Amino acid sequence: MKTYALLVGLIASLLVSGCIAPIQPLSTQLAPVSTADTTDADAVELSEADNAAYVEYVKAGLMANPWRWTTYSSDSESVTVETPADYLLAFHEDGTLTIQADCNNAVGSYVVEGPTAARIEIGPVTLAACAGDSRSEQFLQLLGRTTQIIPTGAQLILVLDTATTSMRFDAAVTTAVDLCGDEALTINTVEDTLAPELSATLDEGLVSLIQTPPRPGPGAVMFIQTAQGRYFKSVGVADVDTCAPLAADSPYQIGSNTKMMTSAILFQLQEEGLLSISDPLRQWLPELAAQLPYGDQITIDMLLTHTSGLYDYFDAPDKDGATIADGETDKAMLTRAFTPEELVTLVADSGLSYFEPAAEGEWKYSNTGYILLGLIIEKATGITYEENLKARIFEPLGLEKTYLQTGAPEPGSLPHAYYRTPFNFTTDEWNASQGWAAGAVVSTPGEFAVFLKAFFNGELFTQESTLEQIKQHTAAGMDKLGSGTIYAHGMLDNNGVLGHGGQTLGFLSDGGYLPDKDVTIVIWSNAAESNVSRIIVPGIANAIVEAQ
Repeated sequence: MKTYALLVGLIASLLVSGCIAPIQPLSTQLAPVSTADTTDADAVELSEADNAAYVEYVKAGLMANPWRWTTYSSDSESVTVETPADYLLAFHEDGTLTIQADCNNAVGSYVVEGPTAARIEIGPVTLAACAGDSRSEQFLQLLGRTTQIIPTGAQLILVLDTATTSMRFDAAVTTAVDLCGDEALTINTVEDTLAPELSATLDEGLVSLIQTPPRPGPGAVMFIQTAQGRYFKSVGVADVDTCAPLAADSPYQIGSNTKMMTSAILFQLQEEGLLSISDPLRQWLPELAAQLPYGDQITIDMLLTHTSGLYDYFDAPDKDGATIADGETDKAMLTRAFTPEELVTLVADSGLSYFEPAAEGEWKYSNTGYILLGLIIEKATGITYEENLKARIFEPLGLEKTYLQTGAPEPGSLPHAYYRTPFNFTTDEWNASQGWAAGAVVSTPGEFAVFLKAFFNGELFTQESTLEQIKQHTAAGMDKLGSGTIYAHGMLDNNGVLGHGGQTLGFLSDGGYLPDKDVTIVIWSNAAESNVSRIIVPGIANAIVEAQ
């Protein structure tokens, strides 16, 4: 049967590589696949594991946004829907969907079994007589003929029971422009000394971060430093209520980029002979090690490389069944303070683990390991983690605006933060004690760029071999965060761009450093879910390198 097999193949490859958000470099989105370009979908065969991953990918893509119907095509006709906003789908985690069919509403259910098998069943429908040339009845009938469901980021394609018949939908998302008008697209320039052609490309990419589905942020910042010049601009708003512009030099929560700093301190301590990354956890934190699953088998190296199997405390339930991850919608959890030991205890009390430490081929990102690393730093030095950051990183590099956030931010100290579009839930009050050594540092684009360059040029270390040891990785750390990525010791090699990436409940950031080209990239947005992504970083890097 003829279908959109080329697109299916692309999605499957993304799944195998660990990607779950197919956003292309800069503003380029996946182009719709024409029915003329398709091949026999029956030839697309996935393993059981890959098929399960595909299903999860599709479900995540479906639930990312509401969807509005834009076109319908078959052998006999091609229709552009006149009023897409009148025909909406919203998919839910429990397998149900809600439908707006012009003046009628309906509920239904959906099932995805694999790349070539899916269906939508229509349930109760209101029976109003819609005015004019309504497509209400046609819309519902077509949905019920679905045989394939393919989300592609900003678009959704439903293939119907006739192979050449399809419905297409666009993501229905709220942007800063919807809330604040076209002024939100005004680019605020601090500095731009790059070639005009490159700047124009970067401008286009910057604007796409707040304007393009599936995850526009309210605002975004891009900082680029090269041997040829600098680019430092912002777009969008710091507050969707007042529509105040987002200043490019605003401080922001760098999230898990903090892990690079934690790693740097540990390797400094190893240089000083105070510890070794081969040390077992029980040597430094015997009481906590005794409480954790397989705690007696875990080493510092495993914590650094996410091969310990420790469950992530963000997802570990407390005695009431709530998790820190619930803070995306729950103010009580968003603002709740924790000590580092309490974060580890969440995991210990849950009894959960991902796998036995250093199990062959196993890798799982775990913030818990970095909380333990922060505690080890304190034990080895006799001073707080925060004091270590100041003495070993911030002060030597002259980072005067970079600091560890230890609780809720002071009012007005950061831009307003949101979890995701439509920006109706603020996360300004996030208590950063929930991140600590795993993700609670605040910086500015310029100062974070200084750290990135210093870290990956070895300026924070006394021995040349230290940086090479930091870059060493396990086989299990390859391709887990996307095709061409390598996770090492608190750092990520993202197709040649060295960095990490970070997310809090209100900010998302990424970027990195290209040592051979002396290029530094920093991008961030004041939303936890936005188009800022490690997937676009290599595209930005390529555009810069090609222009040099």
